[in-house]
Amino acid sequence: MLKEEENGYSYDIGELTEFYQNDPVAFEKKIEKLILSLICSAPKKMQRDLARLQFKICFATFSHEYWSMLQQNNPELFEVKRRLLVRLLILTVEEGRRKKMEHLQCKVDLVRSSCKNPLQSFLKLQDMMWEIFYCEGGFLDQIHVLEGVAKGFEKKLKDDEKPKLKLLKS
Repeated sequence: MLKEEENGYSYDIGELTEFYQNDPVAFEKKIEKLILSLICSAPKKMQRDLARLQFKICFATFSHEYWSMLQQNNPELFEVKRRLLVRLLILTVEEGRRKKMEHLQCKVDLVRSSCKNPLQSFLKLQDMMWEIFYCEGGFLDQIHVLEGVAKGFEKKLKDDEKPKLKLLKS
């Protein structure tokens, strides 16, 4: 199907089409593995840019109708494609924050897998989001920290303002 060569990969479009028609889930898994291995084998400086480019390509062709239909008709394929998009998005994040995003996505996946239906999953994830928003050191606390920094900066600016002396011409 895909043959690795010195200058990249070669493929037979007929073989690819047949493979996709026979087993779309296996095909998408193979493509996902290929994309992620290409991104991860690139130099560190390029990985984030490659992931961004691939994510933009995927997002540019996003169609709610397609994803809804896919989820209803082929949940396994939906899950493979969803995982790829999420992984690509995480790879676009700067390396320092990437581990935190991977950890959060792992928690999301665990919650989703423990639920019996999408509504239950939605409600649990919503609770998780509000918990992160209101918890100690969470989003709301960070806003208050920024307000304090802004007020301190504003006060410093006022303190720095000294009366300006006018030069008189003689």
